[in-house]
Amino acid sequence: MAYTMQDFIRDTNRLFIENLTPEQRREVASHLTPEERLRGLPPEDRLLGLPPAELQRLRELLNRLN
Repeated sequence: MAYTMQDFIRDTNRLFIENLTPEQRREVASHLTPEERLRGLPPEDRLLGLPPAELQRLRELLNRLN
């Protein structure tokens, strides 16, 4: 299979992002929607930043669904 322009752009973008500093990565991420930022994360990782009260509220909601 030939290496296409689309392949080149994808690979170049990947390399560009890998070489960003943490501050530059945050800047790039700030332009993404919350949904785009969470896409691909397992549910456990999505919950990591939530305060205990919000986690408790989600537990109660899930218990009501079962």
